Amino acid sequence: YTYTCTDSNHSVGGVICGVLITSLTTAALGNLMIFTTAEHTARGILKRESSRMAYTTAGVNTISLWWRRLKKHEITRNQRKMGLYGYRREFVAAERVLKVELEECASTSTKIEQIVVRTRHMQAVMDKIGINL
Repeated sequence: YTYTCTDSNHSVGGVICGVLITSLTTAALGNLMIFTTAEHTARGILKRESSRMAYTTAGVNTISLWWRRLKKHEITRNQRKMGLYGYRREFVAAERVLKVELEECASTSTKIEQIVVRTRHMQAVMDKIGINL
């Protein structure tokens, strides 16, 4: 049997090789992009801090709009567009993020480590109580 080498055979082989290289590169980059526990915690804290700024801004905008309406001052275009309910919506959304405990910003492995430390502490306290009884 003779195997003829045509351009279509080369292109099919090139496509298969290209797909294989692309999938390997994607898998390698995917493994590099997994956040460490410290990075995960830092992202959670940054999100919380940005929400704190949005919370303050929405509060100030709400009070400013209310005051301008009360004193019959001119309302800015942004205030007219957002309205009192728009600012209230932003305020409530930012407040929800701020209510998240700092511990919830940590990654799963960090939470497990904290639970282990607390359990050991409680075991030591219980041992001391048992000795004193």
